This record gives sequence, C-alpha cells and structure tokens, in this order.
Amino acid sequence: MLQAIVELLDEEGAGALTTVRVTQRAGVAQRTFYVHFTDVEQGVGVAAEEMARRIVEMLSSARARPDGERFTLRGALRNVLEAMLGDPRMARIFLSHRRDVRSPFGQRFGEILMGARALVVAEAGRVGAARPEAVAILIVALFIGALEGLLDGRVTKIDDVIDDLVHAIGGMIRPPTKG
Repeated sequence: MLQAIVELLDEEGAGALTTVRVTQRAGVAQRTFYVHFTDVEQGVGVAAEEMARRIVEMLSSARARPDGERFTLRGALRNVLEAMLGDPRMARIFLSHRRDVRSPFGQRFGEILMGARALVVAEAGRVGAARPEAVAILIVALFIGALEGLLDGRVTKIDDVIDDLVHAIGGMIRPPTKG
C-alpha cells in the first residue's frame, strides 16, 4: 500500500489519495487499508517516513565509504545523484514536496535538507570556506538544480554535471583572494 500511495502521489497528486484509490492500486480490499492505517493521512505519513529513511541512507552512503576509499566531493556527488536517479519517482516526489511544510513528505524532506545543509556547513568550515553557511545553501541549491536537470532531460551526461558541480563548489570553498 505504501508503494500505491507513492505512485498515486507522483502520478496524480495528493488529491488522488483516497482509501479507495490506494487499495485499488495496491490490489487489496479497502478494509485491509484500515488494518494498517487509521486514515489516509497516517498512510501518507508512513510512506513519507519510509522515503525519508531511504534518502538519509543515500546521503549517509555518500559520506561513509565501505571500501575504505577516501571521501571525495566528486564521489559523494556521484553517489547521491546516481541513487536519486535510480529511483526517479522518489526524486520527483522529493523535489516537488521538499518545501510543502503542510504535508508529511514536505516536513520530513525539509528536515533532511536541514540536516544535509548542516553537514555541508561543517565540511565547508573544516576546509576553510570564508562563509560556510552561505556556501552550504548554494551547494544544496546547485545539487537540487542539477538533479532537476538530469531528471527532466535538460542535461544528459552525469559526468559533465558532476564536473561542473565540483568546479563551482571548489570555487566557493576556496578563501577569496585579496585584491
């Protein structure tokens, strides 16, 4: 049923989320819905939590390298972009709901973005960026723009996108030259 909720949300929007539509999509009797959830809002909340958990795992995998390889900006960007592009439905829902604080998806995605920004602020500060908070906002915005461009086909080569992101981010984290 969680998959049905996500599919309907992606394909038709929040207005399509009724117990009848969800159970029809899931291929179960409507009363089965109430065995698992009290109402559609709770089902959406559980789906949002599951999707948020998956996104957090993606972000964590970008930092923790199980093969012992050193963390690199390029590797982290590739890991997260490829993971998001590997599940385009999740990426589209993330992008379209990340600012909707009224929905469970928007609430959780907002929290994830705040956490990601905090990690980027810490990393930018560690490498000596002059204004880590501003740098973090810009890096997250660049990443979201790159993800949108790749998802909708305006940009097609992930390697080019990663090169451009690394170049832009590198310029932001170097201390400004005096002149």
